[in-house]
Amino acid sequence: MLARNYDLPGVLAAMKQVEDRFNKRFKYPWVLLNEVQFSKSFIKATKAITDAEVIHGFIEPSEWYA
Repeated sequence: MLARNYDLPGVLAAMKQVEDRFNKRFKYPWVLLNEVQFSKSFIKATKAITDAEVIHGFIEPSEWYA
């Protein structure tokens, strides 16, 4: 999922919906990508909403805006 730190409420809502309907059974990993480093509060909140692995990645701004 492409996301920014200020997208946290929407990210959590989307993750909760997918977790409740599907992923809590299968535990597919989440991959979240941003053009800046994720904040510690973003990382903590997204990891708390699932038992699946959550990977927080970085995309170079030149690639993000390409």
